[in-house]
Amino acid sequence: MAIRILSDQNVTSNVIAIQAFRLGTDSLWKIRGNAASTELAFEYSTSSSLSDANIKVVFNSLGNVGIGDNVTPDSRLTVSSGTSNVVANFKSTDAAAYIAIADNSSTNALVNQIGVTGNNMWFATDDVERMRITSGGEIQFTGNGVIRNEISDGNYSYWYQSASEVRFAAQYAQALTFYNSGAERMRITSAGALEIQGTA
Repeated sequence: MAIRILSDQNVTSNVIAIQAFRLGTDSLWKIRGNAASTELAFEYSTSSSLSDANIKVVFNSLGNVGIGDNVTPDSRLTVSSGTSNVVANFKSTDAAAYIAIADNSSTNALVNQIGVTGNNMWFATDDVERMRITSGGEIQFTGNGVIRNEISDGNYSYWYQSASEVRFAAQYAQALTFYNSGAERMRITSAGALEIQGTA
């Protein structure tokens, strides 16, 4: 691929102020600074003139990367798909793919994962799958887990399963209620009394 240098010939102290590197014989790709000189930009257009509206990828002074039409990155990676709802697509060529997430206290950079196997999506912590949403919409939990709904600090309800029991619980003096058809049918009060609505 040929590189054509377009210069404004403004020579100061033996430095040429280059307007853009134009790549290829058709010069559709240009590497340059943006108009404000704050970002290194990759521009694609059929026009011979330069325009920030045609920028596709930028790097700013913080090391942030922006991908999309004239995107200003506000994080380490900012991707804009414009009016398309598909922002990114991650693929592997074998039977599974995942994205790993870690912070400075994670034991390993790859142990916390969001992934897919076929059309099933799964979530792993400490390199062990903990939850899966199947292609049919079923939510599956792995191991002796707890589903916890925290209303406020220290005030929560939860579902818990171990090898010996299944438990539905509320942390404080709250009733456990059961509904169907939009109406309460049964209640276990905070005192342990069982109340059944209607006739059995």
